[in-house]
Amino acid sequence: MSKDIGDELVRKVESLSEKVDVLSKLMAFVFGLPENSAERIEFKKKTKTEQIKELSKYNFPRDIIAIMVNTTPLTVSARLSEMKKKKKKIKKK
Repeated sequence: MSKDIGDELVRKVESLSEKVDVLSKLMAFVFGLPENSAERIEFKKKTKTEQIKELSKYNFPRDIIAIMVNTTPLTVSARLSEMKKKKKKIKKK
């Protein structure tokens, strides 16, 4: 096997591994909380910004977060950027 083919195979396996990781986290989040569980009810009561913050802790891609929160990936990016700026501001104080 040539080095180029080996490198390409490694990249594809790593990409597949990342996708499986996201899928497993997503399934655990969605199916791990029964529909009427206290955790799911509390999550649904949160603002979209709070939901985005919580879901980002699981390292979900922004497009997946957008689907889960019923918004756009651009909105998710904007909210995460705002949170990052606030966090930096707090650290400077």
